[in-house]
Amino acid sequence: MDRKYYGTVGATVTLLAALLFIPTPESKTVCANASSQPLASLIPVFMALGDPILRQALAVITGSSENSDYALPLSFSWLNYMLSALTNVFSGQRGLMPDPELDCTLMNMQSGESRKNRSWLLSRLVRNLEKQAGCGTSGLSVSIFYAGTGGRPSQVGSGLPTALFDVGNITALVQILVAAVPWCMYRDPTVLMLTAFGLTLSNLVVTMPVWRAEKFTARREGAKKGVYALMRGSGHRHVFIIRSLHSESLDLEELAVAAVTNYDWFGTGEGWVVCGVTVGWFIFTILAARLRAHAGYLLAAMALGTISTIFIASFPWTPRAHGIPATVDHTISHPNKAMDALQELEETYPGYGEKLLKTFFPGSLHPDEERWWAERKQKQEASKSIKDKSSNGLKYNVPDTPDSSPEVVGMDGGEDVPDVSEGKKEEGVRGECDGSVGRPENTVKLDAL
Repeated sequence: MDRKYYGTVGATVTLLAALLFIPTPESKTVCANASSQPLASLIPVFMALGDPILRQALAVITGSSENSDYALPLSFSWLNYMLSALTNVFSGQRGLMPDPELDCTLMNMQSGESRKNRSWLLSRLVRNLEKQAGCGTSGLSVSIFYAGTGGRPSQVGSGLPTALFDVGNITALVQILVAAVPWCMYRDPTVLMLTAFGLTLSNLVVTMPVWRAEKFTARREGAKKGVYALMRGSGHRHVFIIRSLHSESLDLEELAVAAVTNYDWFGTGEGWVVCGVTVGWFIFTILAARLRAHAGYLLAAMALGTISTIFIASFPWTPRAHGIPATVDHTISHPNKAMDALQELEETYPGYGEKLLKTFFPGSLHPDEERWWAERKQKQEASKSIKDKSSNGLKYNVPDTPDSSPEVVGMDGGEDVPDVSEGKKEEGVRGECDGSVGRPENTVKLDAL
């Protein structure tokens, strides 16, 4: 267990002891007591609300080795979320990350193999890139990205203000200020202590290493440096091709599979943290429901945190903010015909357009289009053949005698190694005079592949 957990747990226990043993001063007026009681009774209801927004926000902000720099504000639905997290802990499964938000496909542009995406991270990446690329009703847009190192979600993308991603920290500070009002005006520290207790519990969950293990279920590229296409498929107008240029980049093909689901919660100590935090949220809910005064300040702080959580969960962050730093190189777009975009892509990046052709045009093509792709394929094969021949530096002649060394003849037809047979040597000289080189019938030419 990391040392930061011991510090956070110690702070949680201290705040809990203070909440249990510090006497709450009586409200000065009966009206204050009467008005606070209905508001306090609403807090357990809000804590038991559904948790999809909170789950999305946690998926966005967690997973980095530097995520302790970012706070998730106190909000509703925490009790519901922790109860669902307990089921994953006792079953030995990960399951903290939400399901993919949309159906998309990842294609390996080198092998042409396609996989259905099962990763929330890649589905969110497609959703955000589509929002940033803009809307369209027809045609096709292909964006080429170059990916760097991965696994650092806390790094903000170029052009994105740091304060915007720090909205959780700013909101948590404002919540503390709101909760401090009853202490400054009425000498009642209960709301402030509850707010600090809730912030400690929420950020204890944020710093768990399981987020990184579940969010980035993929190895590094190493020397592979693959090329992948993320897309929704036929009927949608965006394709995002990511070219890995760094050995530390994530293998997106493994990330899309997300096959690893088991996790040793209690072996890492995080299972005990989840159990303790769940108990802590029960205590928070009970104490908040027993507030006799100033419950409106706590509700206001939690409502503000919920609004901030919605913003964190829904804002279209850049790929770097999600842990896949990628810089767009250029975009090939044709607003009317998808075929024109694929043909331009094939001319710019040979092989890419052909890999995507069956995805967007599964049926038969127009005769002109078939002719274009056939000619393009012939040109590529001819170019490859010329390149192979130009890279062939040596040709080998195998003599008749099996125990003799092969004769090595240069590309210009001259002799590089004397022949073991005088007759063959004279035949070679005669060949040079009449423009040909005499060779045995079983001459073998080894071309480089």
